[in-house]
Amino acid sequence: MAAPPRAATAAQSSAGSTAEIYGAIAKALDIYLLVLTLRVILTWFRNINWFNEPFATLRQFTDPFLNVFRGILPAFGGIDVSPMLGFLLLNFVRNQLVHLSRTMIL
Repeated sequence: MAAPPRAATAAQSSAGSTAEIYGAIAKALDIYLLVLTLRVILTWFRNINWFNEPFATLRQFTDPFLNVFRGILPAFGGIDVSPMLGFLLLNFVRNQLVHLSRTMIL
């Protein structure tokens, strides 16, 4: 059995490493989605002081992303539904990265 040409193995290696990068970014987005979920759930508890740790760090980590979507959708019954747009966007990007990482592996 003949060995594959060097160019083919280099292309496979490059595609494999790119797929791994896409997979790693998708995993990071999974973690960020969990952090966002925690942040949204914690907003249901009024007695949390968002200026004390660890809540201040959680707020600093998630608010820049969530602020992009605030004001796009109006509040329904006093509930801010704008984080749903953020979740939809992150899930879409994550799903695309997972698809790319799985189809690039040769």
